[in-house]
Parts: sequence; C-alpha cells; structure tokens
Amino acid sequence: MTGACGPPVPGAGDPTAAFAAAVELLARGSDQLLAAAVEVDWEAPAAELYRAEVAEAALAVARDISQLKEAMSRVAVLRAAGVPG
Repeated sequence: MTGACGPPVPGAGDPTAAFAAAVELLARGSDQLLAAAVEVDWEAPAAELYRAEVAEAALAVARDISQLKEAMSRVAVLRAAGVPG
C-alpha cells in the first residue's frame, strides 16, 4: 500500500463538504486495501484466509460508504427543501 490517503485540508467550509471529503478518503482507502489483498501472491496456507478476510472487510466498508452517500443525498434533498440542518 502506498499510503496515498492524507488528512483532510482544514478550513472553515461547509461541514457537509468536509464529511463528503472524509467519505471519499475512506472510499479510496478501501480501494487500496482491496487492491493490496489482490496483489498478495503468497504460497503460505494463510494467504487464502487473508484474502477472504480482507475482501470481506472491504465489502463491509463499501456497504458503509454506500449508506453514508445515501444519507448525504437525503440531507441535500432536505436542505434544498429548506429544512434546517
């Protein structure tokens, strides 16, 4: 893994935008984790178990990201409708 994920840039911006940026960083980290699992080419007996566990963790993170993005979309709709947030 390259460690390409960095901390979000601090600022006085919209908290929703900051949250969206954090979700995007999480998604990229998950993608890197899954890519690293695929690159494992061990002959050790634990390799298959490692790949399965990492893939399961990556899928769980992907489900969480999907739910977070859905929630952000609902918040955007509520804000557009004038509901205070």
